[in-house]
Amino acid sequence: MRSTPLPHVLEPEDIAGPILFLASDAAAYVTGQSYNVNCGTYMF
Repeated sequence: MRSTPLPHVLEPEDIAGPILFLASDAAAYVTGQSYNVNCGTYMF
């Protein structure tokens, strides 16, 4: 965990925000995107 930018394990609450956004009308024009909700481990 020390090597990740955000040193904690993901909880359901951590991914709820992005999921709710993508399921909402606010994301109506969002297409072809990839969202990495992973405490920054994708950066490595």
